[in-house]
Amino acid sequence: MLSYRYLLVSFVLPLVAVAAPSPSVSPVSACRSSFYPKLCRAVLSPLRFPSNRYQYGRYSVKQALKRARRTAALFDRYISGAGGGGRARRGVSGGALEDCRALASLNADYLEAVQAELGPREAPLGAAAVGRVRALMSAVVTNQQTCYDGLEASRTFPELRSALAEETRVYGVSLGLVTTALDRSGSHGHGKSTEPDERTGSTGGQRSSPAHFAAIGRNLLEERGEVVPVNQSQSVKVAKDGSGNFTSVGDAVAFAPNNTAIEDGYFAIYIEEGVYSENVVVPKNKKNLILIGVGINRTIITSNRSVVDGWTTFASATFVVHDAWLSSTSIPYSGGLL
Repeated sequence: MLSYRYLLVSFVLPLVAVAAPSPSVSPVSACRSSFYPKLCRAVLSPLRFPSNRYQYGRYSVKQALKRARRTAALFDRYISGAGGGGRARRGVSGGALEDCRALASLNADYLEAVQAELGPREAPLGAAAVGRVRALMSAVVTNQQTCYDGLEASRTFPELRSALAEETRVYGVSLGLVTTALDRSGSHGHGKSTEPDERTGSTGGQRSSPAHFAAIGRNLLEERGEVVPVNQSQSVKVAKDGSGNFTSVGDAVAFAPNNTAIEDGYFAIYIEEGVYSENVVVPKNKKNLILIGVGINRTIITSNRSVVDGWTTFASATFVVHDAWLSSTSIPYSGGLL
């Protein structure tokens, strides 16, 4: 009897731990609410039926990621002079092709992150994960449209614009499928999360800062009370008069370590009073970086790039942050804490 009971338990326990999958639906049903139902069905056509909404969403992300990688490689070839890229204007920085290459690379990163969040099997996601997935998928669509708009404004490479328009619609289809999958799978998109955040170690409440780093500055998110743990031993100073480590903000950003972990504390760049005439770009590998000025209208970063002078709108921003989790953001900056 004992051996029988143990044998019974060994079969029952795994079954209890497995959540019931979502009901199967046809591609026609899954695509009914899509802005592009015909394209949606074409994207899902290789997937074997029956499948559920979660599988459709995850599969669409896989297909979108393949396209993003191909597009990034295509822009690399164009910029290098191959595949029609020889017609690109030479010696002009901030061109539409360079913007598109950067945005395509970001899209590949975002879609990889979404794929990791969704995981290999269906499981309800917490509020933090759902928020990240929705933000990243929306950013993919926005980045793609930004690339398309830049090429259209430059009136160059019509063959690329045609391909990008189709790709933008595919990303829109994937966004819709993933959003529907999260809504139907019991994932929680609202309220305060109780799941640990793998990047911060917090559970949706106040960020647990490393004890040996001072928490300075104002809250990053007022409603959650998150503050910035800064590693003072690795901070640098920017000063126009040469009294700091650097005289330009861009040089300080380039010096900052790549992929800083939150456990190591934020890398701080203190910017002394002055007017810094430059365009600052924070690449996606400069993580957990904070810039601190001495006050509004005292620390000023300014520039005068414009479309009239040959720059794209995307490249004319004075301060740009490329984040691996959020969309590319252009931030007007006039001092204080970013």
